[in-house]
Amino acid sequence: MGKVYNTNLCNISEQISSFGLEGQPIYQVALSRQSFDMGQVIICDMNHTYKKIQNLLSDEIDVIDLTQYKKAFVLPGCPVSATRLKESLREHKITITSDWEAADFYVTHGEYGQYHSDGENIKLNSMLFKIVNYEAMDIDLSVRLHNEHEKISPKYNIIYDTKMMETHGRINVDYDINLYEGYVFTPLALQIAHRIRTESTPVIYAETCLNESANKIVLDESLMNDIIRMMQSNNDEDTEMIKKMIPSIDYRKKKHLLWKMSLETSSYTYKLNRDKDVQYWMKKSGFNDYYYKNAEQMIKHLEREECLDTEAFRYLEPIVRKEISINNRELYTFKVQVKEEYRKFLKIKK
Repeated sequence: MGKVYNTNLCNISEQISSFGLEGQPIYQVALSRQSFDMGQVIICDMNHTYKKIQNLLSDEIDVIDLTQYKKAFVLPGCPVSATRLKESLREHKITITSDWEAADFYVTHGEYGQYHSDGENIKLNSMLFKIVNYEAMDIDLSVRLHNEHEKISPKYNIIYDTKMMETHGRINVDYDINLYEGYVFTPLALQIAHRIRTESTPVIYAETCLNESANKIVLDESLMNDIIRMMQSNNDEDTEMIKKMIPSIDYRKKKHLLWKMSLETSSYTYKLNRDKDVQYWMKKSGFNDYYYKNAEQMIKHLEREECLDTEAFRYLEPIVRKEISINNRELYTFKVQVKEEYRKFLKIKK
């Protein structure tokens, strides 16, 4: 996992020029709560360039064969733990490097950039992001206050976020610029995007790397019942075991069982709130959303997702049937049949 502010912008003029960002305003971002270590960024209103770089960092290659790669660089802020990603890549004899130039492909994800607003703390793993409603400190005052710290450049204004607030109160600071809205380009984002564009360095999603693992588990009723039992227990060992099991489950399969598991365990998932890999799995699988669907809604959901099959339908339909409500039973008889378009799901393939 590399550092976002790995160099000063004067050292990457080629990358800056290649994206047409030369001459755009440069600012400093505090890298510590003491506010003495500074990183440099470009902040401007060039939305087109922002989206261009965003696409370079996000567009996955069409054909994926992990066996042809040796070293991966993971974009900062990855929602998957380094341990789990390393385990998955190790199956293909791939190691993770902290040197973005040494990697032969980049592992991307949806969280390499965060939206920051109203002077909140700018996260140091935010690689490409948008800010709204910030202010920049008068650098002359900063130099007067801390002129012994060489890492603060006298040339560029400093973004005033919560890290800076701990060192400089508002009444002691003048503001040179109001940043109502801007797109932020860090050195690492510019370097990696430039390499992807000029060298065609592949980009592969972390999720793809996980799904390429041979250690994925397909959920069955026995495993589902074991997980439900362990989730409902008060045994810490069971909870630790679940944390390892759940991220290994292939959520693309047996979604009707995931639905059942969600119904039975929703009151106990708080035990897993602090586990990064479980939370990532739950978000990607839609596990928590399943809790709010009844059996009929789940059938419709699977149909929309084009993954409704005979097994799922034959599991869910009897539950729907039990929920049918008929009035006036004393006067009438009723015959209930599955609609024609769903009868194909009742046939068992031989």
